[in-house]
Amino acid sequence: GTLRSEMERIWAKGNVIIFDVDVLGGINLKRIFGQNACSIFIKAPSVEALRRRLRADADALLDAATDHLAAHPELYPLYNPAQNVRSRISLKGGVCL
Repeated sequence: GTLRSEMERIWAKGNVIIFDVDVLGGINLKRIFGQNACSIFIKAPSVEALRRRLRADADALLDAATDHLAAHPELYPLYNPAQNVRSRISLKGGVCL
């Protein structure tokens, strides 16, 4: 997320902030900023393109989770690196199982 203080610093300079978020993120921004936020929906060129994008996002999220777990073993004493989080999750049709 973006710090509110950083947003206010940018606005104080008279600049505009553009966020690239998913639909839920857009809804949350509109809820927080109301009429001060303008939302633009950009439709994916096809369902297959959207599916590829979602799978890539899921892969990136799994990579980040794996890296985080490996970097902070003291925070997750029950996590066994031999049973990597990726070995327990498969992406089938864009759904994590």
